[in-house]
Amino acid sequence: PGWRAWPWSASVRQGSAEQLEAKTSAASTLVLCWPDLGSLFANTCLEAFDLHGGKRVVYIGEGRGGETAESKFFDSLDRNWLLQDSAALAHRGLERDFIYVYSRKSRP
Repeated sequence: PGWRAWPWSASVRQGSAEQLEAKTSAASTLVLCWPDLGSLFANTCLEAFDLHGGKRVVYIGEGRGGETAESKFFDSLDRNWLLQDSAALAHRGLERDFIYVYSRKSRP
């Protein structure tokens, strides 16, 4: 069902927050592409990335209230990350997909 039925999705591999923690550095960029709605995966990865010093997040999907990622993910973005840029992606139908680029907010 959904995007997993598309032919290109056969090469998509899901990682884990634990794998992310082991590989994050201050120069790292986290890319989250169409994370599942109703799953805590996006927020778990974002929090682990933030905790371990990652500096940039690229999120591809719909905004808050859309069909990707959960509210906690968007709450974490609002709290700890600054939107640097965004652009609409070409749409095939009712999707409202964008690419968003965030940088870490300065900490006191």
